[in-house]
Amino acid sequence: LFEAAQKVDSDLIRKAVKNGASITSQDESMCMWTALHYAAENGSVPTMRTCLRLGANITARSSQGQTALHVAALEGKIEAVRYLLKKGIFVDERNLFQYTALHIAASQGNLQVARILLDAGADINALTMDGNNVIN
Repeated sequence: LFEAAQKVDSDLIRKAVKNGASITSQDESMCMWTALHYAAENGSVPTMRTCLRLGANITARSSQGQTALHVAALEGKIEAVRYLLKKGIFVDERNLFQYTALHIAASQGNLQVARILLDAGADINALTMDGNNVIN
C-alpha cells in the first residue's frame, strides 16, 4: 500500500485495499505516515482523491503530529495543499512542535503555499512551541 502511494499508483492502491490492506494503516518505518501522507508528499491529487474515497482519514497524524497538509506544505505541493483545504482539512492543524502548515511553508520559502494558506484563513500569529510566529 505504501509503495503504491509513493509511486502515486491509484490502481495499485485500490488493489491493495481490495486484497485486505487498510487504507488507514500507518507505516512504522516512516514515522507512521499513511498512504495519504505519501500522496501529499508527491503532490498527487488523483492519488489523494483515491485514498480519501477509500476511507483515508484526512486528519491522520504521523508520529510527529504531521498531517498530509503539513507534508504538502513542506514539499511545496500547491495543488495538494489546495485539494486538502477544499476537502476540509483544518488550516491551522499543529504538529507536536506546534507548527502549522503555514510555519512549515514559510520556513521552506514556499511562498505560494503560504499565500494559499493565508487566503484560507491560516493564523499568521500562531506560535510554535518555541514561541515563534511565521514572521520570526
